[in-house]
Amino acid sequence: MKLSLPIIVENCNFRALSALPENASKEMRLGRPVLLTDETVLKADTLYIAYGSALPGYIDFEEGCALICLGSPDKTVSKRPLDELWILDKNEDIDRVYKAVNRLFDLYDKWEEDINSGKGSFILALVRPKEGSLKMRPEQLSSQLSDRFPFILAFVRAGNVMAVINTSDIKRDSGKIFEALESFLSENRLCIGLSNSFSDPNKINDYLKETKTALSYGLKYDPEKNIYAFADYVPYYISGKILEEFPSDELFPSLYYRLKHYDETNNTDYLHTLIVYLENDMNAVQAANALFIHRATIIYRLKKICEIGQTDLKNKTELLHLRLMLTLTELEKPG
Repeated sequence: MKLSLPIIVENCNFRALSALPENASKEMRLGRPVLLTDETVLKADTLYIAYGSALPGYIDFEEGCALICLGSPDKTVSKRPLDELWILDKNEDIDRVYKAVNRLFDLYDKWEEDINSGKGSFILALVRPKEGSLKMRPEQLSSQLSDRFPFILAFVRAGNVMAVINTSDIKRDSGKIFEALESFLSENRLCIGLSNSFSDPNKINDYLKETKTALSYGLKYDPEKNIYAFADYVPYYISGKILEEFPSDELFPSLYYRLKHYDETNNTDYLHTLIVYLENDMNAVQAANALFIHRATIIYRLKKICEIGQTDLKNKTELLHLRLMLTLTELEKPG
């Protein structure tokens, strides 16, 4: 799999003397790194690693080459500047840098291999602090996640710590594995939002939206948790979208308002009776038991509900509308 220098920079924890130039290409076209020896021409779409002090006096850069340089290459000149140049502290160990970059390629290669073989099933995770900011640098956190959990490919993108979880690797003992992940997150005051499972990496941005949604609603409704799955918060998401323009008390069907007005005027309880009836799947006997009333009483009340609400309780659209709004109102309640 090919990578870009910005991805490598974001995911490697080295002491840097300068940031990567903003115009560095994000195109995924660089292969595994090459240790630069005495070459004076750096080839296109090739990633080199070298000590700045060991570079020759003159180098020609082909378009698209990239260089990780340990120490400033002050004595080296070229016809044109190199946009994809990342300068590290000269005291960094070149072997450590070389192995770390190759390890990143290994992780991406495994992900690509699993996807292409058709056996890969993945979940995208977005990692955030429970409160405040991260206690460690993003690249340090991504490295720890990948080291401790072999089924996770963690990386940094646009300052965010993200992780691809290979669910094919955790089918066995998934409970214990997620317990260990939960413990790690708790120790470091972190939480993660999980997307639905996917196999197409080209849609990763869609799944990123799912992770952000899971975190947004999870932190709001279940702040004591550390792992939030998008699937668990879809009802809250739907509720939020529906109620963006109108408050819930303006969106009920006419049946609801007729019964509510009648109850308030006559001190009756027909609206509650209808709600219990719906909760019991329109089973009169079960609804009567839930209300602690006789079966004949609920039959009478249902007739009155039809009369007052101007309904026959057979309109599926009307009943779906009412059930939906009752559910959304329940979701709005705190706790």
